[in-house]
Amino acid sequence: QGDAHLDAASRLNYLAWALWKQGQEEEATLVLRAGASTGTESAKKRFSEALDFLAGQAGGPPTSRIVALVNGRPIRAKEVRDHAGPAVERVTRLYSANPQELQRRIAQVEVDSLNELIERALILDEFKRGGWQIPPQVVQEELDKRIWEQFGNTNTFLKTLAAQGATQEQYREQVREQIIVGVMRAKQVNDLPPPTNQAIEQYYGEHPKEFYREESVELWMIVLKKRPGDVGPMT
Repeated sequence: QGDAHLDAASRLNYLAWALWKQGQEEEATLVLRAGASTGTESAKKRFSEALDFLAGQAGGPPTSRIVALVNGRPIRAKEVRDHAGPAVERVTRLYSANPQELQRRIAQVEVDSLNELIERALILDEFKRGGWQIPPQVVQEELDKRIWEQFGNTNTFLKTLAAQGATQEQYREQVREQIIVGVMRAKQVNDLPPPTNQAIEQYYGEHPKEFYREESVELWMIVLKKRPGDVGPMT
């Protein structure tokens, strides 16, 4: 019964999100209110949070705008912008001389970033529903490793966070979520059965360019230098 309700809650969330995307804010609000009034306490809380975020949309700054809602977890425009930042910088360097292509590439980067954030939210939700836990010492070890590799020392790390308007706890939670996503993705890969010979042959036949190599010649040379006093040819 619990799983069935989770499925129903997910469907209501998706329906509310679809209505909101179509500009039907009142209908989306009614759906969320219906979800918030029934079901488990966890589901009620998710629907109530979604209602709060939806209510805060009007008049808010563009970066606070919700662009996706995943099981009650909102994804804001700022998250997408921050996630897409490094890729946007790369395509800007590559296509700055072609504004039309640059605009198309940036739009694609933003779509890809949103999809990645949605996938991450679904993974985090699955992890939470599964009742799993990441030991605090694992998070701390990864945090210490990143501070050393990326910032050099704690003082620089804290100054960087302050400049970004972030806290150490927010960064710790970000590290924790990244660990969870990595663990869950590895679990999914390990759970996959090995491909059959038929599947391998089919993939090979459908993707010949991935296995094609131009003709080439490998040349190996061994060069021996004469030392002072050596006479005659080297053998």
